[in-house]
Amino acid sequence: MKEIVDSIIKYGSTPVLIAALVFIVIWFARYLKDISEKQQEASQRSEERAAELFEMIKEVGDNTKHTHPVPEEEENRRCNDLVMSLLNCLREKSGANRVSCFIYHNGGYSVTGRSFQKMSMLYEVVDGKTVSVMNSFQNVPRTMFFTLTQKLSEQGCYDISNIEDIKDADAITYQTFYARGAKAAYCGVIKDSKKNILGFIVVEYTVDKCNDEKKTKDLIKHKVEKISAALEVNPEAPLNQGGKK
Repeated sequence: MKEIVDSIIKYGSTPVLIAALVFIVIWFARYLKDISEKQQEASQRSEERAAELFEMIKEVGDNTKHTHPVPEEEENRRCNDLVMSLLNCLREKSGANRVSCFIYHNGGYSVTGRSFQKMSMLYEVVDGKTVSVMNSFQNVPRTMFFTLTQKLSEQGCYDISNIEDIKDADAITYQTFYARGAKAAYCGVIKDSKKNILGFIVVEYTVDKCNDEKKTKDLIKHKVEKISAALEVNPEAPLNQGGKK
């Protein structure tokens, strides 16, 4: 305040008022500029959010465009019933606590056009002592279980009589089975008539022990063949066309 009074005494009131006015104008211009920039940022964020919502709506629309005709629904029902029946039979005869079936599918594309290979647990049967984990294994990248899928591709099976045996050699598979309580697990690959790999089944012992390993392995081989046939009974059916997934 003292500086302003001194300036008025020294230069008079008019120059001081002009300087003050200039200062106010500059400050107000900067204030308007800041507001404008914030409005532009808010507008840009709104546009980006609107674009995201539009893409989400479009994706939902694309996914719901295809309605399943009666023949396809019947084929799906037939296949699901048969596979579930086979898995239930396998669990009961092997004495396992959980039996599941993973199916391979595509999951999208990278910016270079390379396909992401994924898999999902499409079927699962458990006993009264075991909790379902099916919901946690949807759209899983196949590279996440590289050793498991590689062994299935090369050997047709992946037998783990004690998961502690793979703790260091296959840490991801070990951690996955350990987290869901499995003590032992036996996997068998599913192939179509052209030897293309469709997926695999997993027999797990979470509470009970596997009393006859050879019997369990033989049961897996037998049921895998029937599941493969179930997925390929009618090669012309939409169920077996492959599609985008």
